[in-house]
Amino acid sequence: MLSAALANQGYDVRGVVNGAMALRAAQAEPPDLVLLDIRMPGLDGYEVCRQLKAHPTTQEVPVIFLSALGDSIDKVQAFGVGGVDYITKPFQLDEVLVRVKNQLALQSAQRTIRQMNQTLEQQVQARTAELAEANRILSQEVEERKRIEKDLRDSELRYRLVADNISDLVGLHDRQGRFIYVSPSCLGLLGHTADQLLGQVFYDLVHPDDRERVRLQIEALRPPQTMAQIVYRAVRASGDDLWLETLAKPILNERGRLVQVQTVSRDVTERVRVEAQLRHQALYDDLTQLPNRTLFMERVDYALHQGKAPRSFAVLFIDIDRFKLINDSLGHGAGDHLLRSVVNTLSQYLRPFDTLARWGGDEFALLLPDLDDITSAIDMATAIQTGLAHPISLEDQSVVISASIGIVWSAGYYRSGSEILRDADTAMYRAKSRGRACYEVFDPEMHQEMLHRLTLEHDLRQAIETDQLQVYYQPQVDLATGRWLGVEALARWPHPERGMISPQIFIPIAEEAGLIQAVGEWMLWATCHQLQRWHRQFPDRALYASVNVASQQLQRADFLDTLDQVLAGTSLDPALLHLEITERALIDDTAHTAQVLASLRQRQIQISLDDFGTGYSSLSYLHRFPVDVLKIDQSFVGKMQPDAPQPEALGIIRAILNLAQGMGMQVVAEGVETDYQRQQLLHMGCPVGQGYYFARPLPAEAITHRLNQLPTAP
Repeated sequence: MLSAALANQGYDVRGVVNGAMALRAAQAEPPDLVLLDIRMPGLDGYEVCRQLKAHPTTQEVPVIFLSALGDSIDKVQAFGVGGVDYITKPFQLDEVLVRVKNQLALQSAQRTIRQMNQTLEQQVQARTAELAEANRILSQEVEERKRIEKDLRDSELRYRLVADNISDLVGLHDRQGRFIYVSPSCLGLLGHTADQLLGQVFYDLVHPDDRERVRLQIEALRPPQTMAQIVYRAVRASGDDLWLETLAKPILNERGRLVQVQTVSRDVTERVRVEAQLRHQALYDDLTQLPNRTLFMERVDYALHQGKAPRSFAVLFIDIDRFKLINDSLGHGAGDHLLRSVVNTLSQYLRPFDTLARWGGDEFALLLPDLDDITSAIDMATAIQTGLAHPISLEDQSVVISASIGIVWSAGYYRSGSEILRDADTAMYRAKSRGRACYEVFDPEMHQEMLHRLTLEHDLRQAIETDQLQVYYQPQVDLATGRWLGVEALARWPHPERGMISPQIFIPIAEEAGLIQAVGEWMLWATCHQLQRWHRQFPDRALYASVNVASQQLQRADFLDTLDQVLAGTSLDPALLHLEITERALIDDTAHTAQVLASLRQRQIQISLDDFGTGYSSLSYLHRFPVDVLKIDQSFVGKMQPDAPQPEALGIIRAILNLAQGMGMQVVAEGVETDYQRQQLLHMGCPVGQGYYFARPLPAEAITHRLNQLPTAP
């Protein structure tokens, strides 16, 4: 798919199947860019990149790693062997195309600069030769002037014949910089005649901002420095600026003192403009015109290492919450407009010497130099949150956004800007895990937690690949009769070294690492297979199974196809499968979600709304979506105590039951742990519950054993 997309963009794409073939192909005909996986037969991606960078024909070819390995360790190793970028699978195709385009543009710019430098060097050599010849003639005439006045006049005539017939501006100056001679080309270049310039000071033609620099460079001409090459702005007679490149050579007397200066100047305005444009393209983001990460890192490194006692500073890493939802729902044009609006908002709070950069996608980085303490950085984060809270008009819709912000203070143990950005990113993810729309100040414990989290992510990938995960089942029971009606399938991870890891820990990791699709699909297959086995073993029980579906699964275009494959592969009656979604899933791309839920209803699959009343509850959502079951969260059920009744919790439960009855929905109460709670729920009209009072979540074998002991339904 990626090869086809690149080909459609006009790129010549060549693919190979292993690292050895990649090396041979690249060295035989060097490509402009290499997209490289890490896991490959034979040589892995790291070794291939290392050998590419070691070979003279391929060492300049940029390498972008494209891998499912998302560990920071893998990324650091990839950049360590010479990679210029690292994209984690699964990836957004548009993002890959943009990164490929940017790298190719940067490569082309670097190649253009090298060619221009080579051309310039040739021109400098040519002009140096011309100047050397002119100097030889002038030096000869200066010596001869001491002997024969007539020969001096003849030599001056020969020099002027050369100078008067070239397009470059040739000048001869005394120690004060006054023109002794100037070629006629000055009229076309500067708008002054030669007569107007004779006796005038050369430095008066230089732009005031560059004048002192040019003067110091020329006055510093002493052996062994025999020539200076200076690029600066000059001012035409009309008042317009132009860029000149001047080769200056000193003329010294027998005592080594400066007596005259020869100059040859050329208009390089167009070259300077092209170089500035190329530099801007290499260092600035095209959409927002903000500095990109390359320029931002240069400024962070400068702030970190400036002087013997650098001033304290802070870095804020800013991630726009739920940007992907807006971008996917309203289109990329709206997403671009939103990013520009964010930039306008953030820019209102910047000091002239602060640096705001677009890090990539919906992420921004902010450098705040010259701070006295962390309070100023926290105040900035608070101001940003307040500013972003104002509605933004997108596609005739009013959108309110927020940001998760990580803050790092320039502590003394930082050695590089990359370490600072790493920790700012860590703090940002801590803020996002707290529920978004907040900030976190980094502390060293976060880094250890992140390393621990990365280790768990690595172990979770292995657990998925080696089938370490298990499904536990908790029965859902008729509160009046105690009859088992169905089971809820719950993922469990028995880690070989750490023991049983709570799903509250590994499920968020799976969601952030892009593993939740693999976990969810595995859960569907395992649960449906087991439910079918129970129906063959206990045909009179008619148990259903309820499986949790994450929002990311629901948003995938192939979700329904995957579900159909599971049902067909297990021969399970769809009416026996319940899918549990959270209230959060309802607001993520509501149009797509409504379409998917309607398709599930057509398949007779029931939809349960998990933890109802704890998050984004809205009657409008319940009216818009085909929800069959409301699940009362255990936080409300747990407050039903005989010795300490809490009327507020009871009121919420009654409201949910009345709402469900009015909308024709079923209700399941979670977290039933006592007979008192069972009786109270039954008295209020709740028919079904689950919790430790009936059974803890159990492996399939234990559920089978309990089913054998339970009486058959009448």
